[in-house]
Amino acid sequence: MTQDQIKAAETDLLRDDENLKRQLGSAEEQFASNRDNLNKKLYNKLKTFFDEYRNQHGYDYILDGSNGGPVISGGETLNVTWEIIDGLNKKEKEQK
Repeated sequence: MTQDQIKAAETDLLRDDENLKRQLGSAEEQFASNRDNLNKKLYNKLKTFFDEYRNQHGYDYILDGSNGGPVISGGETLNVTWEIIDGLNKKEKEQK
């Protein structure tokens, strides 16, 4: 290869590299946007179900008892986690 051919090949490789970086950035932005939209839909679906469940069962609040949540200690008699999961699964099956 001549020096001119080497320089031309380097220029082509740099251009290809820049194009790939732009495509990657665009794909990452699209992925983040899709993820955010899915998270919003999921949040809204859960929030609607929790509000319905809370109203049907006469609760004022449904608290998050996971690590770092607002409940440090609580009795199992008030734990409605499995009722919520079963209700969500039932609702999901009805919508399919």
